Order: sequence, then C-alpha cells, then structure tokens
Amino acid sequence: MDKNIVFKMRDLDSYAIIDKPCTVLVKNNSRPTMDSIYTGDGYPRWILNLKAISSTSLAVLRTLADYRYTYNDIGHLLMTGSLWESQINHVYELPSKGEQMICVFDYVDEILRCTNITLIPRRNPVLYKHGAEVAKEIAELEEIIKSLNNE
Repeated sequence: MDKNIVFKMRDLDSYAIIDKPCTVLVKNNSRPTMDSIYTGDGYPRWILNLKAISSTSLAVLRTLADYRYTYNDIGHLLMTGSLWESQINHVYELPSKGEQMICVFDYVDEILRCTNITLIPRRNPVLYKHGAEVAKEIAELEEIIKSLNNE
C-alpha cells in the first residue's frame, strides 16, 4: 500500500473493532510475497496488515477525522499480526488480500495486539478436465464399435 494515500474514515468499512481479548475471523489487508518476509531480528515472519482496529485507536481516529492524514501518519493505529515462516511451506499458502484468517487478540505489555494467526485451510475445487471427458466419450464410442463388430 502506498503510505502517501490520504486516509479517510470510510476506509475502515468492514474493519473488525477489537475491544478486548478474543479470537475472531479477520481479513488480511496485505499482499505478502516470498520477498516481503521480515528477517531483521532473526525471527523470519510476514507482518500482515489486518482489517482490524482496536476500539482505542478508532476513538483516536475519530477525533482526527477533520484533518488530512496519510496512511504513513496513522498506520501505527491499525492492527498487524505476524505469520511465521514455519507456518508456510509453499508460496501459494500465503494468504491473499481479503482472505479470512483466525486471529487471536490479547494484551501484550498492556496493549491489545494480534498474538496469533491461523490460516483457514483452503478447499480444493473439483476441476473440469476436458481431456478426461473427451477420453471417456472416445472409450464409449470404441465400446459401441466393438459391440457392433461382434454382431
């Protein structure tokens, strides 16, 4: 996200308001890649922007609503969470923007934070395979031809 974009209160539509320790479904608001992993402190992880805000931060933003701020100015008021390298085996397992995750919120040093993210297993769809369908039709036609030749 471009941090110079001007923040508007309507940008918080559909954000979860977190006012106490809880476990809730929250949407990812980042586009993580294998290149965006944070390694600065020796604990590799992706720092994800969450569509969540603490009730305290929301109150602060409401008092600032009449002013012009960028995401760079107010980004620290929005909630983030860490997805650890050990949780991801392949790049396709990284959550996409808007994907729901199970997030645990609790107090850390008297600040309400996301303390754990669990990815929701994705369902594998049933895929249409044209080649398999055509092969089945060919096999059926071969059986018909074989039965006609035997008569």
